[in-house]
Amino acid sequence: MADSDYDKIAKLFKDRVRDLKDVVELIKHKVDNIQVFQDASSENIHLMKEQQSLMNEKLDNLEQNVKKIQENVDAARGDIESLHMDVKGIREKESLFHSRNKREIDEIKTHLDIPLIPDTPQI
Repeated sequence: MADSDYDKIAKLFKDRVRDLKDVVELIKHKVDNIQVFQDASSENIHLMKEQQSLMNEKLDNLEQNVKKIQENVDAARGDIESLHMDVKGIREKESLFHSRNKREIDEIKTHLDIPLIPDTPQI
């Protein structure tokens, strides 16, 4: 093989190696970018898992608190119903006393010849 053939092959080989080297550098750059993106994504996933864990703990506490509140409401329901009945009874007694007092006042006014004022205003 002559030197010129060897030089041609060496130049051709060198050109092909340069082309391959450029392609390898481009691929390396893209792989590095993907690695950076993957590392960032992995870190984000880790943070999301931590936040999810904290939220789950808070939700567990919330569920326990809701159960306690429901128990308190259930316990107070009987007292509230009893209080409601007491208030209803007091109102009925007050209404009876009011009616009796009004009758007595009207009777006194009648004996004293004082005009009676109607219960509802007349327009």
